[in-house]
Amino acid sequence: MDGYKVTDLAGTPSDYSDKNNRVYLPENADKEVDTFFLYPTEYFNPAPDAPQIVPIDDEMMRAGVMAHFHEAPQAFIDLTNLYEPYYRQSNIFSLVGRGPEGCLASACFLARAFRLSA
Repeated sequence: MDGYKVTDLAGTPSDYSDKNNRVYLPENADKEVDTFFLYPTEYFNPAPDAPQIVPIDDEMMRAGVMAHFHEAPQAFIDLTNLYEPYYRQSNIFSLVGRGPEGCLASACFLARAFRLSA
């Protein structure tokens, strides 16, 4: 793990014009405040051959996201325009022991989701 560097973040860009790539999108953006909600890492796959970066349509990751949807994001739905995209994630098991550079991949995906979802 020494010398680990994030080298390829290109992948396939997420299509946020497809509503299936969003956990939640308001029907009417009629509230004064917008909330862009980012859920915590939900992709935990300890298999040795598991991908380090999971696409946004991964069933395991989406199931984890939906399990948490009825918690924190719900606090914002009645008061704000809630925007919550699915985003590509690093497998938490691929980041263990890799420090800040390993987390860079997830941060880049979050930044892209924010730019394209607004």
